[in-house]
Amino acid sequence: MIVADTNILCYLLLPTSYSELVDKLYKLDSEWLTPTLWKSEFRNVLALYIRKEIITFE
Repeated sequence: MIVADTNILCYLLLPTSYSELVDKLYKLDSEWLTPTLWKSEFRNVLALYIRKEIITFE
């Protein structure tokens, strides 16, 4: 079991330089726990990525 913060979830779900490493980690152990606030923090990261045009809304 891995306790993952929002940064780790972002690396897993969004295109980053760490995505490949986190994907390997997820394949080793897919049972993860996250803090209660992860959804709110993840929305903030998505908003930042959209503002910086790293991802699009679509």
